[in-house]
Amino acid sequence: MINDFLAWAVANLKPYQFIDVRNAYSERLDVPIFTLDYAGFSAYMDAVVGMNWDVRYEDEVMAVLKNGPASVSDIVDRITSKYPVSRKEASDKVWLVLGRFRDNDMGWADCQGHVLKLRHIDMDLKHDEGGLWFLSGSNMSVLHDWMEGQVVRVLRDYHVEFAVPPEYTRRRDADIVLHGFKIEIETGLKKDSSALVDRISSYDGPVVVVVPNQAVKSRYARILSGFQNVNVLTLLEFIYDLKREYIKSVFK
Repeated sequence: MINDFLAWAVANLKPYQFIDVRNAYSERLDVPIFTLDYAGFSAYMDAVVGMNWDVRYEDEVMAVLKNGPASVSDIVDRITSKYPVSRKEASDKVWLVLGRFRDNDMGWADCQGHVLKLRHIDMDLKHDEGGLWFLSGSNMSVLHDWMEGQVVRVLRDYHVEFAVPPEYTRRRDADIVLHGFKIEIETGLKKDSSALVDRISSYDGPVVVVVPNQAVKSRYARILSGFQNVNVLTLLEFIYDLKREYIKSVFK
């Protein structure tokens, strides 16, 4: 519909052939057809990937984690988008860096002299190569903020209305206030959960507590077992439960 010559090209060109469909002479079908030397190209890429590129893996890992929690796949994506290195090489080096920083009790000092420690948490995501890694320093809420952001994003994707916009949630409110129920985000990093129990005791209506993994879920289920209107879900369970409820509401 856009260009008849484009339709001809799609139907007639062989793999690894290309043309310029905007060529002024396209209607005469005498536009040059270029064929990629795929064997030569593959050999070239193998040589490029095998070169010893100077990748500062420690800096690349920390550059990603300074922006928030990330999986190994997230970090590898950044590195392979910047350098012509294979995913396997990048993944192997990233795991070495993560292990070295995790085992360093002194922490990692950035160029401003801030000492940061590396932490890891399982998110029950089998494809995520070991859950999330994040930096902990003076601000221990980085994982909480990331989880809350994921919940808010999913709610907005399904056009769920907020009783209180997340950016205006007050300290005495739940982390997320919806029409009909409230959501609390718990990372499980705190040993004392009395503040959560006190908050839930003051709420009217049902409460959903979102946690990172099954181990944390079991602990909070025991702590909150006295409440009839509280449901504890992992982040993954929350996302899929919301999806199922949304689909049921649309196709009922």
